[in-house]
Amino acid sequence: MESIYANEKRWNSLLSESARANPAFALPDIDPRLPNALLIGDSISIGYTKTVREMLRGRFNVFRISENGADTATGLKRIDLWLDGRHWDVIHFN
Repeated sequence: MESIYANEKRWNSLLSESARANPAFALPDIDPRLPNALLIGDSISIGYTKTVREMLRGRFNVFRISENGADTATGLKRIDLWLDGRHWDVIHFN
C-alpha cells in the first residue's frame, strides 16, 4: 500500500476539518533527490512547521504528522502510523 505521505487522498482522510484548512498539515512538494524529515509534536510544532519548511526548502522534504501529537502516551500509541514504515533521514520530536 502506498505511503500516507505520498497519497493525498489517504493523507486527507486522516486530517480533521480544521487541520485541512491549516497549511502546516499540507503535504510538502516532494523532491525525490532530497532527504526526508518528519516533525512529530504537539501544537507548538504545528506552529513552526511552515517556517521550518521554508527554511529547509531545497535541502529537505519536511513532513509532519497528521494531527497534534499531544503527549508521550499518544505518541506511543500512534508512532507506527506516523512513521508509516518509511525511511526517514531525520525525525524531530517536540
